[in-house]
Amino acid sequence: MSKSIKFTLTVKYTNGIEQSFEFFPELEKNMPNLASYLQKVMSSRELIIELEDRLLVIPIQNIQTIEISPPPPKLPEITLRNGRLLDN
Repeated sequence: MSKSIKFTLTVKYTNGIEQSFEFFPELEKNMPNLASYLQKVMSSRELIIELEDRLLVIPIQNIQTIEISPPPPKLPEITLRNGRLLDN
């Protein structure tokens, strides 16, 4: 039996609007590939999200930041680890 954990994807757009999405991926199938998948998304022209009732296509140039929580266990090699967000 595959384990699932809830992941939240928050997209902040260049106009300041934020949208959050929940995913329940099967860990054994999807987690090892998540880091390379994120790199592919960021080098593509759009972020494509399948929702229950529709397909959402978001142009990458409209995205300011993407946040995934909790962070996946395997991350791209260029990841700066053990950071802490400070109030500015």
